[in-house]
Amino acid sequence: MVSPPATCEHTRKRRRPRGALRSSLLCAGRDRKAPQVRLAHRAAAPTGLDEQCEHVCSFIEAEKEEIESRRGRDSTTSILLIGHSIGAYVAFSAASRAGLDGGQIGGMDMRAIGLMPFLEHNELPEFRSKVRAATAWWSPALFVLLSAVAGVVGALPKMLKTWLLRRVEKDASRLGPEMVELSVEALPRFSTLYNILALFRTEAQLLAPPYDHAALTQKMSGKYALLYAGGDSDVWAPSSSVERARAQGVHVTVEEGVPHAFSIAAASRKRVVQIMCAMLESMPK
Repeated sequence: MVSPPATCEHTRKRRRPRGALRSSLLCAGRDRKAPQVRLAHRAAAPTGLDEQCEHVCSFIEAEKEEIESRRGRDSTTSILLIGHSIGAYVAFSAASRAGLDGGQIGGMDMRAIGLMPFLEHNELPEFRSKVRAATAWWSPALFVLLSAVAGVVGALPKMLKTWLLRRVEKDASRLGPEMVELSVEALPRFSTLYNILALFRTEAQLLAPPYDHAALTQKMSGKYALLYAGGDSDVWAPSSSVERARAQGVHVTVEEGVPHAFSIAAASRKRVVQIMCAMLESMPK
């Protein structure tokens, strides 16, 4: 999820996303005056991983065409992709499908950052149990049942949904007003929860092979970096993933105390934005 920004050269205030919240992409075209920032969002998100990648690829291609039509091929215009969790996989794959080569798409410079990137399987017991449940033969029926329950909860009065959220969510005290609104209005819907669960099923099936960082590094000409949480606190992107990325020449930053769901709290959102700014400054131009 793209979170509210802090002040830095590469960010500016942006609109609240209106669509699916499982993953997101930030695409920014810059010139000498000010960055143009847009969010990839959708009213009804595709449920499969491949469909998600194609969806975002179409967005990148449309955005590139819009920038070209508005500014021509100005050498100061570039694209910045930021993906969180599975959104990092989606962003990198979408860029490749859009013709990424030599750190450019259609002659336009590109840089990319993955935040707590979920790119491959790992051996943490908690992760393995999630994968087994998501890929079991009975999981589609369970997805329908859980999504139906979410739909019933979504029909409850907002005040009651807020009360339930604060009773069942252990991190509810850290949620800001926007996150509470998001949790009680956007998430408890049949289609939303089913999309999340079905997407993870395809992730569990398709991300078993180790991620090929070397291929992406070559396509990006080294202009991409990854941010991980410290140790094995992040079940989706643990220390084993950090070491594999480093071994393939990726610039990796590890930050202790920043959770996978950093976007739910203002302090961790601000810290992640600060780290991203530093990563961009050290990235090859």
